[in-house]
Amino acid sequence: MLKFYRLSLITLVAASSICTQIAFAQVKQKANTSRGAEKSNIENEYWSRIADSTVPEDFDDYLQTFPNGEHAPLARLQAKRLRRIEAKPSTIPVTGSKPVSQKARPVIAQDPAYPVDDNVWETIATEKFFQVPSGDNVPIQLEGSWTTKTGTPVTSAFNVQRLEESNVCRVNLLSTIGTKENWRAETKSTGLTWAGLLFLNTNGQQTTKPLNTPLIINTNEHIAKIYDLIGQPFPLASGASFGFTFDTNVESKNIGGLHSYKFSCTVGSTTSASESAPGMPGTRTEVQCRSSKMNSTYATNRAYYWFSAGGCFVPDPTKGNTFE
Repeated sequence: MLKFYRLSLITLVAASSICTQIAFAQVKQKANTSRGAEKSNIENEYWSRIADSTVPEDFDDYLQTFPNGEHAPLARLQAKRLRRIEAKPSTIPVTGSKPVSQKARPVIAQDPAYPVDDNVWETIATEKFFQVPSGDNVPIQLEGSWTTKTGTPVTSAFNVQRLEESNVCRVNLLSTIGTKENWRAETKSTGLTWAGLLFLNTNGQQTTKPLNTPLIINTNEHIAKIYDLIGQPFPLASGASFGFTFDTNVESKNIGGLHSYKFSCTVGSTTSASESAPGMPGTRTEVQCRSSKMNSTYATNRAYYWFSAGGCFVPDPTKGNTFE
């Protein structure tokens, strides 16, 4: 039962005073918010004008004006990278394609949603091994299905896009295992990769639906180190091989922690790109790649295609992983 109390005169006076103070504070807060919003708009306008600049002094000027600004961390990183580029000017020719300039490396501002370790970013930017033909940035869309040895159907859809002035490709994947009537798992993954072949930072979500009880597992994976480079990917020549070792940090419910893998590929034949993606210009070159976990017997094999017009590798959605 509610109880009601009669407010005394003193209580009423105190309440009135408090209301007055609150009202004054609200007016003051509104004024501060207005000034803050105006400053934020000016800063964002400034940033939008220099975000794609290749002149390090532009980012120095931004930091001088907004030393604690929203984009200050990216501005410092960008200025540092651009100065490294200026200190190492060179052009690496790639047979049968457009020249790959060191200034075509990933000097783009990092995506805050998919941050890449600075040492990894620098490695793929400067090492000759990671320089790839520029292509024409044609979006690549592949869909397909295959069946596991146990008869379970798997369908996959890849949407891959090369980022301009870089050797980085953004990859979006949607894959389902099983049918609606039986056990089913759906995986959604998106992130940044080196040329579509090595995930630099990716976020994934797997949803399983056994007995109408969905189980959701979120995963983030980002490369910590790339080393032991073998061979040279480009120019892609039938029978040639290349590879590397990488350490990756995985944040997931089941397999979290640091893991090391060896990744090696052998180049196959080159045919028309339209055989995989109708209407796609240019050629496609098949590569067979093997990924093996260090200090483990676990290994997988998968087929990829390099699309000359898109400038990215994409997994063959009609051939899934085979396990050793």
